Amino acid sequence: MKILIDTNVLIPLEPTSPTQIEALTKPATTLVRTLEEAGYQLFVHPFMQVEIERDRDEERRQLRELLLKKYLPLPAPPPIPEAWAEILGSPEAHSRDWVEQHLLSAVRSSNLEPRCSST
Repeated sequence: MKILIDTNVLIPLEPTSPTQIEALTKPATTLVRTLEEAGYQLFVHPFMQVEIERDRDEERRQLRELLLKKYLPLPAPPPIPEAWAEILGSPEAHSRDWVEQHLLSAVRSSNLEPRCSST
C-alpha cells in the first residue's frame, strides 16, 4: 500500500538541527518505522519541493531539499481536476493551497492512504 506524506510530516521526521526536534518527531519516526516494517511504501509529491523552496533559511532549505530525495517521488501525479475550481477556488500557482490541492488530487485518484498528515 502507498502512503503519501506531506511537509507537515516531513519536517518533524527530518530535523535539520538538534533545536529543530519537535514534539512530533518521536511519534513521526515511530509511525514511519511501523509502516515500513508492515511493508507500506512512503511517497512524497514532487510539488513538496515548492514548499521547501519557500524556506528563507538557506542552510535549512538546502538540507531539507537533500533529505527529501531519500523518499520515493509519487510517479505521474495527476493535475488538479478543473471541477475543483468551483468548490475550492483556483489558488495561485506554487502557493501553499496549490500544493495542497495537488496532494489531495493525488490521494483522490491514486491508491494512496491519506493518513500521514499532522494537519
